Amino acid sequence: MNLLSVACLFLAVIMLAFAIRYLVFLIVARRVISTVNAPRLLSKDLSKPYLSSFSFDDKPHDSQMRRRPLAKKPFISILVASYNEINVIDRLMKSFSALTYGFENFQVIVVDDSDDRTLDKLQKWQEDIPNMKVLHRNSRKGWEGGALNLAIHEMDRRSAYALVVDADHIVDKDLLEKFVQYFAKDEKLAAVQGSPIPSIGAQSGWVYRGICFRLARRNMIEFVAKEEMELPLQITGSLFMIRADVLRRTGFSHDLTEDWDLTLALHLQDHGLSYKRILFHPSLVAYCEAPSRLYTYFRQRSRISEGHTRGFKKRFSNILKGPLSIKEKIELFFTGMQYAKFLLILALLVVTCARLFTDDIIPIGSTLFFATSLVIQAVALSIYVGNNIVSIYVLGSQNFNYKDMLFLVVLNVCTFSAFVVGSLRGLLRQKGTFFKTERSGK
Repeated sequence: MNLLSVACLFLAVIMLAFAIRYLVFLIVARRVISTVNAPRLLSKDLSKPYLSSFSFDDKPHDSQMRRRPLAKKPFISILVASYNEINVIDRLMKSFSALTYGFENFQVIVVDDSDDRTLDKLQKWQEDIPNMKVLHRNSRKGWEGGALNLAIHEMDRRSAYALVVDADHIVDKDLLEKFVQYFAKDEKLAAVQGSPIPSIGAQSGWVYRGICFRLARRNMIEFVAKEEMELPLQITGSLFMIRADVLRRTGFSHDLTEDWDLTLALHLQDHGLSYKRILFHPSLVAYCEAPSRLYTYFRQRSRISEGHTRGFKKRFSNILKGPLSIKEKIELFFTGMQYAKFLLILALLVVTCARLFTDDIIPIGSTLFFATSLVIQAVALSIYVGNNIVSIYVLGSQNFNYKDMLFLVVLNVCTFSAFVVGSLRGLLRQKGTFFKTERSGK
């Protein structure tokens, strides 16, 4: 048995481990998910009417309850990085104007890098949201992380927490109250991750449906299971609340995946404080967009693969040496390899195909050994398919069906090269180029 034979078996075992890991998540999530009523949270009946209720022709309601100071409420800074969001910024502002937390108890800071008319819209909204500060940058230095770092510097000294939200979101009116309650219950919490849900049914097309299925699986199965198993959770960037003192110390990186870099900084406690834990709860919902064009999604996946892999590469030694349990280190390894694993899949496919078609190019060793490798790959593939099928029923068959599963499989095949190229860039390059995800506002 030569070195290549050992490598082939190792790659097959890694792929099997990824498949089994998600199977465990499915088993755990299925037991827990009934308590949070995931099918209802994902229901088309909730998202479509909610989205359609936002008419931008009307002024926001001047509710006395909304504007009345709320006693003993911790002050919150809402941070938004904006870049050419003219199609979506109105609905985010509309939802901010309807927040019931009390205008005196929070502020909105928008850092806008736009070169379209987004800034004009934001300035008009300042008339209706008096606690909003709008800053404009003439460059995109640091991408989204750079914009958010500027917002951090502008946070009110009273800020106890910061809510980071993407510009394409619609937040529920009592979202701030919901987030804050979790910090009140756990003094060790560093951050709370929300559950952005694409507006199911608001758009059509196989790409959009496949992405909806992927995000639902991530939020309602993977994240729910991790929370139950007390495994390290990942901040996804588009909707989360974090302690202000922690955020002031860590800030955001200027790389392509500032949210993943922040995740690692929190778990490794770079801030030097006692806070560490990241909590997830699926009831912390906001509605958002997902790409509907394959080209847009391809570029997004390539960008995220690059930044995620580079961040993991930079912090790999810190993870091994850091103040983490063995369980936490293993899970961070799996999460860190989320995109780089496609390099391993490609290597395994190349070696396997070479062995199937010729014995001369890459000698694998004994036939028994090669057969073992094939069996492991077949088992991993079977578990992967089974995981997708079971996910439909866990998430609620009224929301997703076999077509959505097939759409996701096709999406993964179509974007395989994006994962591979992006991960290679992350390993070989020190910085990348940010590609904005198109937003239609539909």
